[in-house]
Amino acid sequence: MGPNSKLYLSLIDELFHRGNGAAVTEHVAKGYQSHDPFVDRSVIPHRRGLADLALRELRGVRYEVCDVFEESNRVAARWVLLGHRPNGTRVAVPGISIARVEGDRVHEGWGVADYNDVADLTQPARLPADAWEGKPRTIVTAAPADAHTRLAAYAWLVDQCYHQRRVAAMSEALHPEYVGFDPFRDRGTGVGGIISFTEKVTALYPDLRYHILDAVEAGDRLCVRYRVEGTDTTGRHVVVPGISINHFEGARIRRGWTMNHYGALS
Repeated sequence: MGPNSKLYLSLIDELFHRGNGAAVTEHVAKGYQSHDPFVDRSVIPHRRGLADLALRELRGVRYEVCDVFEESNRVAARWVLLGHRPNGTRVAVPGISIARVEGDRVHEGWGVADYNDVADLTQPARLPADAWEGKPRTIVTAAPADAHTRLAAYAWLVDQCYHQRRVAAMSEALHPEYVGFDPFRDRGTGVGGIISFTEKVTALYPDLRYHILDAVEAGDRLCVRYRVEGTDTTGRHVVVPGISINHFEGARIRRGWTMNHYGALS
């Protein structure tokens, strides 16, 4: 485990499990920027939503990190925040995030979480409050069998499915026993389910573009922050920000976790 992952885990442990509020100034830069497409800026102006909410409104909080890895100054994590309301109701908020570390401080963070259990407290935005500003990364794509990086194979899959409209390419990029996890929509857990879902999306949005904005790759794992844009049949332009973590087995994706702001499609 690298130093940036350790910094991230230390912050989580100190803040959520040891009740050490000083951990924020010890681990986080003074000008820290948080990007969360679910948090309504008019309700939570400073974008510190989930941490403040959990520590203020919940009891017995646990922040369980299920996966964490890093590349350069980026740390990717998949997690679930657990707790109870004062009346005893259990709360679970799963999410995926990417943090930018400079020196020994976290300077910026991007996250997408399922706020369903605490929607009345967070007042999540129906449409993205943050569309992941920034230019798409330029990536040289390569078919899974020829790719030297997981990101090149992932970018090939995106281009084939969403831009070339060859959704069947998923059968080349996904392991036959692929399992996908997505708490916001029933996409099916296997290759057939995700192909069916993607066919529906590409049919609804003829000009759809899938922009890869950031990525963290380590070993067999790849985290991607992206923005999907398209115009539906009524002429409405929509933007869907999201983050995914993908575990590869050989050249193919074996397991995937996805968090999107599907409210933009409603």
